[in-house]
Amino acid sequence: MKKIIDDLPTGTYTGYYWLSNAESPHQVNKKFDENLLKMGIPFIVEAALYDEITKTSILIKHDGAQHEMVQYNLNEMEGYECLVIEIETHRLDGAPAARFMQIWKEEPDALCENMKTLKPYAQIFTGFTN
Repeated sequence: MKKIIDDLPTGTYTGYYWLSNAESPHQVNKKFDENLLKMGIPFIVEAALYDEITKTSILIKHDGAQHEMVQYNLNEMEGYECLVIEIETHRLDGAPAARFMQIWKEEPDALCENMKTLKPYAQIFTGFTN
């Protein structure tokens, strides 16, 4: 389900990226310019991309030295509790609300006599509302 990747898979992405020298994020529609990942300064501080066709979500963050990319495959959600939420976008002019899937995983909890409880696993970007 969660996989750290080195290269961005080819895809048709919806989402956003935020450059270090920008006051607001840029919206992505269909094509993400991979050259943005190779720039020195400015660099991508954060990006969230979603490919509706492959049901793949990519989260990109800069850790101060390099980009870290995490890929989530939404086709592999069996055994997880999923909740879809919508959040109004800030500074992304004209964009509809961002849609996220909260993933909860059932795990034994030592504080509850090892009974299984739902714990947050991930919050995954899944595009914008229509």
